[in-house]
Amino acid sequence: MNWLMFGLMNFSIGVFAQCFAGNSPRTIVMDIDPKTQNFSPCSRAFPQGVAGFWQPKTSDAREIDNSIDSAVKKLILQKGLQDDPVLPIRMQLLGIIVNGDSLVYINGFPSYMSGNAKKDSSEMIDVCDGGSDYWSILWSRKLKTFIDPQSNGI
Repeated sequence: MNWLMFGLMNFSIGVFAQCFAGNSPRTIVMDIDPKTQNFSPCSRAFPQGVAGFWQPKTSDAREIDNSIDSAVKKLILQKGLQDDPVLPIRMQLLGIIVNGDSLVYINGFPSYMSGNAKKDSSEMIDVCDGGSDYWSILWSRKLKTFIDPQSNGI
């Protein structure tokens, strides 16, 4: 078997495995132990008042993936965070509970920052500064809306 065919098979298997696990090529549902994970991004604020964590479902990930591009573009432009938002290429999804509401914390970043599926689902990707290519936004499961977009500094 030639190396190109081997590489294509490995890529296809990886994409299939991510989709089967509730992930798409763009979304990574976090599977973490909150007791061992640091949730204080160095260039933007993590939501305050987190009372607990939950695992987003495949349907949540799919709904976020299908609606986030236009929502992020609109909210980021409204907040004046950047002139020309880079649409999310990869997103880590972490279920959090704030004031009794189930929210999904979405950590967005360029695809070249990920690649190890196990590590990407267990450790938040965090870049100090890095500009607007690194951002976060919350999704309300109850309201089916995006809120509180943030991006890194320069």
